[in-house]
Order: sequence, then C-alpha cells, then structure tokens
Amino acid sequence: GDDLVKSLSDPETRQQSLQAILKNILLPARSPKAEITHQEFLPNELLFVVLNDPEASNLVQESNGVTARLDNQEGYYIFAGKEWFYFAYYYQTPRSESQLLSPPEMQSKLDGFYRGCQFQP
Repeated sequence: GDDLVKSLSDPETRQQSLQAILKNILLPARSPKAEITHQEFLPNELLFVVLNDPEASNLVQESNGVTARLDNQEGYYIFAGKEWFYFAYYYQTPRSESQLLSPPEMQSKLDGFYRGCQFQP
C-alpha cells in the first residue's frame, strides 16, 4: 500500500522494502518448494536473486513410466522507481546439474534484458 510506496522512495528504507517485496510478493507466488540460492544487492540498488524452484517447469520428463516435472532455475532483479517496483526475470529449465547457471552467468542473462528495457522513473 501507501507505506510500501513511501519506503521505496526513501533511500534509507529502500533496500529493506525490496527485501520485503521478495519475501511477501515474489516468494509466495512461486512454488512452496522454491528456495533462494543466491541474493545480493548490486549497484543502483538492484536486488539480485537466484531461485531454485523444484518441479515448477511446464516441461516434464518420463523415466521408467514415471512422469515428473522438471525444475526451474530463476533469476530476478527487483528494483524501485519513484512509486513502483519492478522485476526483471530470467528462467531456464536445466536438465542436469551441469546446466545450472552460476550467479555471475545468471546476472549476465538478466543484464541483457534489463539494459534493453526502459522503466518509468
């Protein structure tokens, strides 16, 4: 509500507010099994988060007659404008551990999208 808008526009409380957005808006929207595997604040007050979201993919794999959903690996930038907050989002469905992106690789994928967008101040 209004308290969130005020806290996003205040440099003293912005990082705390972005953490609250992660906890109260983003995570509840993911599966209950989703876990944060990396989190840090980057320059320009970007909250960079990497999630592992087990069995959250729309892709399935069949093995020995058992069908299972694949896991998603998701990366987010969460950041604030004057009165809004935004998400830049990238996800992939790795088929093995070797296909998981490291935090710097995920950040590189997000940077490509983030730099190409224009967000309202």
